[in-house]
Amino acid sequence: VDKHWFKLSEKSQFSILNTNYELNKNVGEWAYIINKETNQKVAKWKNPLSSPVSIYFELIDESLKEYELLFLGIFHTYLYGE
Repeated sequence: VDKHWFKLSEKSQFSILNTNYELNKNVGEWAYIINKETNQKVAKWKNPLSSPVSIYFELIDESLKEYELLFLGIFHTYLYGE
């Protein structure tokens, strides 16, 4: 559930797979999805503000490998327009 649009630096919380997560975003830096229960980063995304446009994504928690596309999709949904 997203209750508002991201600003330059913001956090958004969501729940999937019966786990609470937080997406932290800072313009020009890595954005992270963090497991709120363990406080561990599970995935990261960066969209450098340079040309040519490239998006970098990494699944940090390999135990979630089967959900890699889900986390990529969450970043894309929230941050694609950045």
